Amino acid sequence: GITMRENDRNIIRGLAEQYREHCESERNYFDRASEQQIVREYRTLVQDQILKYWKQVAPDRQYGGFITDFDRRWNVRSTDKGAWGQGRLIYSFSETHEHFPEEGWLDLARLGKDFALQHMYAGNGRFYYLVDRTGAKVLDGPTSVFSDGFIIAGLARFLSASGGGTPEDAQLLQSLFDRYAENIMDVNFSDTAPFEASREICSHALPMIGLNVAYEVNRVLPSGNARQLIDHCLDAVLNGMYDPETGLILEKKYRDGRRCQGPNALLVNTGHAFESMWFCLEAILTTYGPEDPRISRIRDIAETNYRASRGPDGESVFSYSAGEDAIKFKTWKYEIDFAGTDKVSWSYAEEMYLWALLAKLTGEETYFRRFLHLHQFTQTHFIDREYGDWFHALNQNNEVIYDFKGSTVKVAFHMLRAMLRIMELFSTEREN
Repeated sequence: GITMRENDRNIIRGLAEQYREHCESERNYFDRASEQQIVREYRTLVQDQILKYWKQVAPDRQYGGFITDFDRRWNVRSTDKGAWGQGRLIYSFSETHEHFPEEGWLDLARLGKDFALQHMYAGNGRFYYLVDRTGAKVLDGPTSVFSDGFIIAGLARFLSASGGGTPEDAQLLQSLFDRYAENIMDVNFSDTAPFEASREICSHALPMIGLNVAYEVNRVLPSGNARQLIDHCLDAVLNGMYDPETGLILEKKYRDGRRCQGPNALLVNTGHAFESMWFCLEAILTTYGPEDPRISRIRDIAETNYRASRGPDGESVFSYSAGEDAIKFKTWKYEIDFAGTDKVSWSYAEEMYLWALLAKLTGEETYFRRFLHLHQFTQTHFIDREYGDWFHALNQNNEVIYDFKGSTVKVAFHMLRAMLRIMELFSTEREN
């Protein structure tokens, strides 16, 4: 069966106290008033600006699963269902249930879980990338291991939120995860769209998402297998993808540690690098504890990425080169292209949570000030006060360039997850 763990953020808050003692840090900003104000603001924002809308528009009561593709005013643009969007909403609604248990979120998560397992499962631990609304027609096959990862993480969080599920649920999750872990660690595995990976080249996205999936599974099924993937991915991110010349995490590298050649060889995706660092931090804190020496490398990488990713106005850019070459970051066929200098909502959310977590971990005011700055910036520029949720992206002048609310991959996920986690981190009550 499944063994449940104490609320994650409580564990991390406790470990943060130990870490500060370990570092004998005198610095302790703890601006309780600001923290409590933010908890109140996020509670309102999450409920009134994000969840209220997704609860109305996403559930497909006729065919199951979720409709996820909307313009700014929540008009449906497409009814196709992508595994990324389905898995992420299963995750989001399950996590939301842990905060607002009386509001039916678990039933919504179940709607997505049942659809994904009945209509998107391709066999052998793999999921179709895209199906039509009914699930009867496969529009794109199991081309992306990230489809598998997002659905597995969603199922793990669903089991956590529902108090453990049945032994059959646990068995299913374990078998899906076993195959996923095998694929992530197999250098010959090639279904890594939209990212480039091969026998010779590793993409940062593989161990980064692999780490998060293993962390989620380990919460509900603590097993040697999840631990093995956690260790593999920590090493791949903090050593394999690390560029010793610059101190940055590159998006692709040769597996033997050398830099790649050719276009975008030294690409850094700012949001990925920040997101990856908090994935590493949470995995290390909960698996190895606050004295682990890798925590200082994470802090160094976060600092280097922060300094390197400032645009002309001092805010984060979407992507940049670790060298002198110009970059053009091209996303996959179902998404859109960004200029390196654009400001993208999910990237800001990931950076915001990382600084909040580091502030809590170290007691250092610099981290808290950075978090507060991002909090204020996102409130001013990213929240769509008229139609709800966040704008997708701004240009370097803070003008909205993409205002759609969803796609087959973009749903209530990054921003919601960051705000829910920050609420837990800054909350004064300790749940049991």
